[in-house]
Amino acid sequence: MKGAIITSCCLLWAVLASAESVMVTTVKPLDSSRHVRISVVLKGQPVKDVKVYFCTTSAPQTCFSVLTGDNGVAVPHALGVGNYQVTAVTEDQLAADLYLHVSRESKAISFSLDLTEAFQAAQAALDAAEKLPIRERVQEFRGVLQDPTGAMIAGVNIEVIRKGSKDKADVVRLKSDASGRFSAQLADGFYIAFFSFPGFRTEVVPFEVSGQGEKEMLVKLQIGQVTESLSVSNQP
Repeated sequence: MKGAIITSCCLLWAVLASAESVMVTTVKPLDSSRHVRISVVLKGQPVKDVKVYFCTTSAPQTCFSVLTGDNGVAVPHALGVGNYQVTAVTEDQLAADLYLHVSRESKAISFSLDLTEAFQAAQAALDAAEKLPIRERVQEFRGVLQDPTGAMIAGVNIEVIRKGSKDKADVVRLKSDASGRFSAQLADGFYIAFFSFPGFRTEVVPFEVSGQGEKEMLVKLQIGQVTESLSVSNQP
């Protein structure tokens, strides 16, 4: 599943606090007992070692996670009564979610989370990124991340793939430091970097590492346009 690294739509709990508008999505949770089994599949096949989060939707929110086993199934401890967001997230940040209304019913019940749509969206985003022209030429992969005001952004997720590679495998994955700076050793060649952070649009930067390039790059992230908020309703 390497290469599935663009999933800006995946985690609904990552609310974009600085966005300019708000879109409220109302969902009706699926009825569930306290004992659930969550199977995670991709293209019809079970996926092991996927982290499945169980988060209450009421305040104060509490979360815990369970890994899927060899059979692609995560089995949490008995859930408390209430509404839950259940989200499966792979190491490559593919994600899918569902919402449960847990009653006092004790009979075990199973649900499935399919990552295929997220995988296809990630591949489409990567294919689009491959067609972008080289934007930066640097002597080494290093630079600084800023918001539109020029303030440094710490903790930005950065993933790099080699441009034109067939498997789209990550070359490096890192975060910007406390001062918004980043650096990693890369051999000369052509790459694509993805910079993502909650509240900002994912920035895609095709670049070349070359001895003739600049010393570092400056990357500015733009504020996201839409905040997605979740409203959970038990009404039909």
